[in-house]
Amino acid sequence: MIKELDRRILTSCSEADLGLASIVALVRESFPKDDPLALRRRVMGVLTPLVDGGLLRAGRPTPDGKAFVAWGLTAKESVVRIEREWDALGHEPRHGDVAWFATTKAGVKTTAQD
Repeated sequence: MIKELDRRILTSCSEADLGLASIVALVRESFPKDDPLALRRRVMGVLTPLVDGGLLRAGRPTPDGKAFVAWGLTAKESVVRIEREWDALGHEPRHGDVAWFATTKAGVKTTAQD
């Protein structure tokens, strides 16, 4: 199931940059019975290896929405920042909160091989 979820996230992020709220929604579709804490753990459990593996990069779209700007952090630093900013929210991420994600060339290649 996680493998399929990884594929859905990578494919979705290759079609358009997705915000963390959209990633949360994709995970919730697969695990609708998760409580908020379990959902957060699952989201981070899915995102962390994708970011660590160089398949997704975290950042933000430009103000005009025409480009994506990666944070310029290591994968580990990106994951720590996501966790820290999600903690600071005090609620589930909403559109525009915390981070956006784009599939890397390696991520696109991975989805093409499936």
